Amino acid sequence: MAPAPVVRADAGPPARSARGPRPERRRAGLARRDARRDARGAARGAARGERAVSGVYLALVHHPVVDRAGDVITTAVTNLDVHDIARSARTYDLAGYYVVTPIEAQHRLVDRILGHWRDGAG
Repeated sequence: MAPAPVVRADAGPPARSARGPRPERRRAGLARRDARRDARGAARGAARGERAVSGVYLALVHHPVVDRAGDVITTAVTNLDVHDIARSARTYDLAGYYVVTPIEAQHRLVDRILGHWRDGAG
C-alpha cells in the first residue's frame, strides 16, 4: 500500500486541471452564446411581424464628439449611418432612429440619401 500524499497547510487550493475553460470564462462564453441566440430570435420575431422592442429610440450623435486630441468636433454623416443602422433599427422594431448633426449641409445629405432609398432607385 502506498503512503498517503503529504498535504501542507499553506499549499493553497488543489491544482486545477489544465483541461477546459475556467468557470468565469465558461460563464462569459455562455452569456455571449445566449445573447446571440436572443438577437437571432428577436430578428426572426421582427421578420414575422412580432413586436421585438417597444418604446426604444436610437440616436447617432455626430456632435459633440471628442477626438483623440481631446478637441470637440463634429463627425461626418455617411450612407452607412443612414441606411445600415436604419435597417437594423427596423429589424429590431425600434420606435425611431435619429441622425443628429448641427451642420445644415449634412441635413441636406441625409434628406438626399433618404430620398434615394424611399423614392429613387434604391
